[in-house]
Amino acid sequence: FANAADSAGAEEWHGRMLDDSVRLNSKTFGKLMEAAAKSGNLQKAEAFFRALEEEKSLELSQVSYQILLDACAKSGNVEA
Repeated sequence: FANAADSAGAEEWHGRMLDDSVRLNSKTFGKLMEAAAKSGNLQKAEAFFRALEEEKSLELSQVSYQILLDACAKSGNVEA
C-alpha cells in the first residue's frame, strides 16, 4: 500500500491488524506514514508519527523523521 500511495488501503489493514490484536512495530508505523506521505496526506502521516511516538516499547528512528519530512514536502507544507 505504501508503494502505491494507497493511504486508505493502508489504514484499512491497520484497522484489521488492531482488530486482530496484531502487535505493531516501528516498521509498520513507517509504512503507514509512508503511504500517507506518498498520497500527500500530511495529517495522517503526523497522526501515525504521533502514535509511534506514544508507543513506549518502540523507538522513533531517523527513517521515521525522514518519512515525516517527506510528507511535509509532498504536501507543500514546509513550515510543518
